[in-house]
Amino acid sequence: MPPLHRTSPSSVRLARGADSANYTDPHGGERGTPEQRSVSPVFTPEALAGRWATTADVICAMCRDGRLRAFKVGREWRIALSAVEAVERGEVAA
Repeated sequence: MPPLHRTSPSSVRLARGADSANYTDPHGGERGTPEQRSVSPVFTPEALAGRWATTADVICAMCRDGRLRAFKVGREWRIALSAVEAVERGEVAA
């Protein structure tokens, strides 16, 4: 008898029209789409500037100076919700 072939979760394709949010990988993989499994929402400098009533340039300067914990995707800054909330709670000097 030939050995069973185990398909990796990344190579499993759903049938056209199948609901990926309700799909359970038979090999114990994660459920849902990658967007649904996202760890934390992120802000662009422009979106955070709107929340804090300032400019995107000020947010970018805070990222460069280390006053706001952020990371880059290519040339663009991204700020995790946890970093925004930390500043808002006063845990990080803004």
